[in-house]
Amino acid sequence: MNSSSFSIRRFVKDLPIPKKLALIIGLFSVVIFSLLLLSYLGMEILSGSRAYVHGESFWSKAQKGAIYRLTRYALFHDEADYREYLEHIAVVQGDHQARLEMAKPDMNWETAAQGFVQGRNHPADVKILILMARKLHNFPYMHEALVIWGQADSYVERLDSVAHALHQEIAPGHPSPARIRHLLDQIQAIDAELTPLEDNFSYTLGEGARWLKRILLIVMVLATGVLLAMTLTIAFFISRHLCGEINQLRAGAARVAAGEYSFPLEVESRDEIGDLARSFHEMAAQRQQAERLKDEFFANVSHELRTPLTLVLSPLESLLASDLGPFGPEAKNALQIMHNNAVRLLQLVNGLLDFSKLEAGQLKVNREAIRIAQLTEMIYKDFQPMMQHKKLRTQLEVTPPDALIMIDRYLYERIFFNLLSNAVKFTAPGGHIDIHLRVSDDQLTLSVSDAGIGIPSHELQNIFQRFRQVEGSSTRRFEGTGLGLALVKEFVDLLQGKISVESVEGEGSTFTVTCSAPRVDSPKAPIDLMPAPGVRAQRYAPASSAAANDTSLSLPKVLIAEDNVEMASYIAGLLTPIAQTQIARDGRDALDQIGRWSPDLVITDVMMPERDGLSLCRDMKANPATALIPVVMLTAVTHREALLEGWKAGADEYLFKPFHPKELVTRIQSILKNRLAQKRAEEKISDLNENLSRHAQELEIANRELESFSYSVSHDLRTPLRAIDGFSKELLSNCEPRLNDRDKDDLHRIRAATDRMSHLIDALLELSHVSRNEPAKEIVDLNVIAGRIIDEFRSADPARVVDFRIAPSLTAYGDPRQLSIVLENLIGNALKFTQKRSTSIIEVGTTPSRGTNAFFVRDNGAGFNMVHAAKLFGAFQRLHDASEFPGLGIGLATVQRILHRHGGRIWAEAEENRGAIFYFVLPSPRDEVLKGGERLEPLQHTSART
Repeated sequence: MNSSSFSIRRFVKDLPIPKKLALIIGLFSVVIFSLLLLSYLGMEILSGSRAYVHGESFWSKAQKGAIYRLTRYALFHDEADYREYLEHIAVVQGDHQARLEMAKPDMNWETAAQGFVQGRNHPADVKILILMARKLHNFPYMHEALVIWGQADSYVERLDSVAHALHQEIAPGHPSPARIRHLLDQIQAIDAELTPLEDNFSYTLGEGARWLKRILLIVMVLATGVLLAMTLTIAFFISRHLCGEINQLRAGAARVAAGEYSFPLEVESRDEIGDLARSFHEMAAQRQQAERLKDEFFANVSHELRTPLTLVLSPLESLLASDLGPFGPEAKNALQIMHNNAVRLLQLVNGLLDFSKLEAGQLKVNREAIRIAQLTEMIYKDFQPMMQHKKLRTQLEVTPPDALIMIDRYLYERIFFNLLSNAVKFTAPGGHIDIHLRVSDDQLTLSVSDAGIGIPSHELQNIFQRFRQVEGSSTRRFEGTGLGLALVKEFVDLLQGKISVESVEGEGSTFTVTCSAPRVDSPKAPIDLMPAPGVRAQRYAPASSAAANDTSLSLPKVLIAEDNVEMASYIAGLLTPIAQTQIARDGRDALDQIGRWSPDLVITDVMMPERDGLSLCRDMKANPATALIPVVMLTAVTHREALLEGWKAGADEYLFKPFHPKELVTRIQSILKNRLAQKRAEEKISDLNENLSRHAQELEIANRELESFSYSVSHDLRTPLRAIDGFSKELLSNCEPRLNDRDKDDLHRIRAATDRMSHLIDALLELSHVSRNEPAKEIVDLNVIAGRIIDEFRSADPARVVDFRIAPSLTAYGDPRQLSIVLENLIGNALKFTQKRSTSIIEVGTTPSRGTNAFFVRDNGAGFNMVHAAKLFGAFQRLHDASEFPGLGIGLATVQRILHRHGGRIWAEAEENRGAIFYFVLPSPRDEVLKGGERLEPLQHTSART
């Protein structure tokens, strides 16, 4: 048994984690499914009980109705009452039929179901009624209910027999009152027997339902308890196993983070966590090797960097001291920038060197007799130029001033240097710094207080961690590697001391160091008061950060967003010959200056306080007013991910630190030239757009005037034409016998010319009407329009044979009158150009075209040469001889104008002597909705067209 249990536990442990989780989910699914199944069964049985009670109400109602109608029939002898009785008793007989069928061993489902439906039970309840009677008939309550039902059916049979006898007594027309009274007494007796049976049936079913509910509840609780206990036991075992292994991994990760790499992980399972634990062992070994190599690398590189830095700093200090001759202001400014940044680099190298020595365990405590006050004052004086530049108020207090103590000079210098450097760096101009040094009872206490930015309370516990900086990397306001305070903590520990910090965000911080410092009466060796190698803070006052130069205002404008004042001033000096420059201290200041100054180019550092270069670039490119201003990113990071972030933000160019001055100037000059060319092109495009807009307005006015003129002229020409036509008709009618043949011919010519002129004016008015009025759109039946056109043609020319082929169900969305004009012109053209065919074929239908359906009118007539297709829809344009195919040349122009006004289009394909096809497309109601953004309600058609 134990061996079997162990095997199961071993099997579960070795299962992959997804399968373990799947096992837990599967077990819970079984529990849920079982509960759902039990709930379903319970609801079905309760629903069946409800259906039986409901059916009993119909049974009882029908029985009472039958008694009532039968009683009325006995009293009033109305056959309608007897028919009502038969309807009521049929309900009861239907249930009786179902009961008898269900009692048979080979029950017929259809017969039983018909009986229940006849008994007015709902068809949806029939199945559960039959199942309960068949499957649960041995349950006490169900059995008792079925017995009561059978007893009631026997009384119903007696009632039906009495009813039959009553009907035989009354129907012939000579009933016996005594006989009827006797039968009525039997009816009332049967009713009295049925009433308690009905009540007992309902009561029995109700008691059965309540009993069944209790049984189901007990079963569900027991089943739930058993299944949940099993599931939770297995889930607890799996989760405990997983949590135990995860906790071991977490503890291992904490040891690795603390620098401990040699430890065992007791994880033996073969699942993913076991694989992870084995990989973790390998990773820890590799990490240990990597840490050792890294420490050696830092130690070697830091050590080697100090030699070239010494060779940089020493000559620079000689040049600044004018040992090699005087320099001009610009040259001296450049030398000061070089010196300040070389000192900064030396401090960073010293920090890395100290860090590598600590990691390698090579930093030893070497105490010697030191006059601590003098050493402290020397380091303090080294910071005075920077403190004076920031106008800081400082106080140094040493008690006693002549204390001689045994202490490691280098460690103390590094402690004091880092604390004072931080105080100067984080204190705003005009603030104050207080330094208190006290030696008492062989213990040194050093306190450095500042009125700087302070430290958030939630960050106080993290400030002594290596490489930890309170601010984010991309928007931090102060330079540094995050090693200074970590090294201070390590150095204080080496001196067997402790360090504490008190800080209020926005008010300042106080760092207090206490360590062992035994006092001595006299030194054993001469005291060297020079600072230890590498401890140097002397910097020159930063170069001027003037915001703009005096370059001619005709030069392009460049904004430099850089929080390092020396770097910004240096770049501004390089660009002075080619551009106007302004300096912004961070991204937020840059956005303000862009709005006021409108630069032609922005140079921005990636990492700046308040707002970094990436967010600055994103905001510029998202604003239409500044999106076209080129942005050049300055960055010291060259890996692909960082560059991609810049490109995503919309940067136009990158410059990598360190950069060559000529490269910077050349790139900026090239970008500015492109920007200038772009601005000139934009100005030209703007001018062209203004001219085009002006010409378009003039053309629109001219078109409106021309349409108005055309309408007025065409309208005014009708009056004289009517007079000419009327008088010529009257002359022909009244004077024809007195006119010679030549006069008659002249009058006929006048009438024909008048008729052509009238048609031309009508066409022009129609074209003008289409141009002046918006179409009133609705669903139009094109079959009705085409049918009318065909009827008119056949009435006008019954002798001509034309094969019209009109597709069914042609509907369009548009103005009915204008679409009639379209079809009249297109079918009329087809009739005109097929008149020389023995059998003309004209087809109207639809065909797919570019995702929609195009209407078409096809003929087998004269066609045309596609070379001239461009002239087809122009007014007064003709592609055939007027004597052969007469016409006005306005019809197709009118068709095109109508379709354009509807938002559609028309085109044609043809081949000479082989016919032509005219296609046209109209927007659908859905297209109108998408275009206008409004909901189109279904049209109510009342016209004859629909």
